[in-house]
Amino acid sequence: MLRKRFLLSVLSLVTIVGLSSGIANAAPNSSYDNLLTAANYNTYLVMKDGSSFYAVGQGGRLGVSAGNYSAIPLKVDISDISMIDGGMGTHSVLVKNDGTLWSWGYIAYGEGGTGKRQENLKVPTKSPLIDNVKEARAADGFTIVLKNDGTVWSYGRNSYGQLGIGTKGEPIGVPTKIQGLSRIVAIDSNERTSAALDEDNVLWVWGQGATGSLGQNSDEDQPSPVPYPIEDVKSFSVGPERLYVITHSGEVYGSGRNTQGQLGDGTKIKRSYPVSIDITNVEQISVGSNATLALKKDGSVWAWGVNNSGQVGNGTTNFSYNTPVQVLDNSYSPLTDVVAIVARSNHSHALKTDGSLWSWGSNDNGKLGIDKKIQKQIVATKSDFPNAFD
Repeated sequence: MLRKRFLLSVLSLVTIVGLSSGIANAAPNSSYDNLLTAANYNTYLVMKDGSSFYAVGQGGRLGVSAGNYSAIPLKVDISDISMIDGGMGTHSVLVKNDGTLWSWGYIAYGEGGTGKRQENLKVPTKSPLIDNVKEARAADGFTIVLKNDGTVWSYGRNSYGQLGIGTKGEPIGVPTKIQGLSRIVAIDSNERTSAALDEDNVLWVWGQGATGSLGQNSDEDQPSPVPYPIEDVKSFSVGPERLYVITHSGEVYGSGRNTQGQLGDGTKIKRSYPVSIDITNVEQISVGSNATLALKKDGSVWAWGVNNSGQVGNGTTNFSYNTPVQVLDNSYSPLTDVVAIVARSNHSHALKTDGSLWSWGSNDNGKLGIDKKIQKQIVATKSDFPNAFD
């Protein structure tokens, strides 16, 4: 149901304090989602008990002081993990059960939460500037944080208003409260846009408007949160230049860039206002650079968009699909028993009920967690990650 558009004149003030995915799917009741995430050149899997996580891919983003890359999953000894987000830029974040926020990777705009710019955090480093954290998202040069009190904070790059603080311009290196957002239950962010879902099932969006992903029927940037024009939102996913919502009645809507059919509406037309996506019984959506994954309630996975590296996973090398197709496993049978998914850049992953991780798409830098000699996989293949449930 399309929400009636209305004027919003508040949400302009910011409070700065000198003291903070795609996670695949932003939903207030996610569980397995918190175990699986990825970045453009890396993949991460958290053990179910939160005792550690494993990483593959590009060096500098592994969370350990390793070499240029690793196709073999490396254990990162940090315990008590509540959630993790690989991010879309050059840094990643995790939250511990005590509400502390930890970051690693290359920091250029203060997105590491340490108050510094231009630093290389090879291992997870605690942010001294924010606490009481429930969730965090690592975007392209900035970080969005949801605190346990339902408020949302941001810091880092702000050239498109992606911090949501009412301005555009220079980066902000300290956590800044986004005014007007309260009783928030979930957040998501990716590249230059962000979103937050409140207790009334209203989705608020902000950031870059040129791609149409904000759903405002406009190309204007939104430096302050505005309501997304779909009501009764259950969950949502913010991706590079696209945004999707799932309503409580089970409908799926999307908006944004669509030059290669990556929106999944059967066309290649840019959508600056939400359109219905013809797929049912969807539990979770994850958005990669030009391909999208959907996890259905029956444990099957569906995908659409660009397939140049096999990231759609249906066993073909066709360049793109503009409607959903089913992901297959390495026996060319439908991939089943999946509980969590993530799409990033040109690679895709699925966590199964038995704790195994399955991967497909590009294997640059070994980010699929399989033999580094394999350049790509066009169907889901069991990776070398340890069992997440052991």
